[in-house]
Amino acid sequence: MFAFMRRNGRAFLVTLGALAWAVMPFAAFSQPRPQPSETELSASLENGFARLVFAFQEETKAEVQLANNVLVIRFAKPLRVSVDRVQAQFKDFVQAVRADPDGNAVRIAFSQKITVNTMEAGEKLFVDLLPESWVGLPPGLPQDVVDELAKRARDAERKARQDQAQPRIWQPVKLR
Repeated sequence: MFAFMRRNGRAFLVTLGALAWAVMPFAAFSQPRPQPSETELSASLENGFARLVFAFQEETKAEVQLANNVLVIRFAKPLRVSVDRVQAQFKDFVQAVRADPDGNAVRIAFSQKITVNTMEAGEKLFVDLLPESWVGLPPGLPQDVVDELAKRARDAERKARQDQAQPRIWQPVKLR
């Protein structure tokens, strides 16, 4: 074998390089993918509308689209969410619910026309499902969520003031 490599070293290297290029696309499949984070989903009926609340572990952007009575909620990163209770809780107007296998979206099919109102509040996403007969402004955030956001804002403002109040220590700069 070593004699072959000495005589045909260049051919051996070319063959080895071609083999590496052939195997490279499969190397991406062997890399571990990030695990989807666990997300809690709660569903409730209140004051004539239905509310879904997604509680993420960290702030997560979501895109909500409604077309042909199918609501699609796409997430910026994969999530693991259990949607089993949604159909049981909203059996009067939900036909089917499923989470995509890759964790990037949740899809809900409705048996009647609805209007959707979404609100992001920290690590939570509120999706209000309003009946077609809804009149007036959409519902607001729960008071405890508003209080928590206000507390966070006050704490951030206090920390920013403390950071500004500390004297700056100027470092000498050497010039030539």
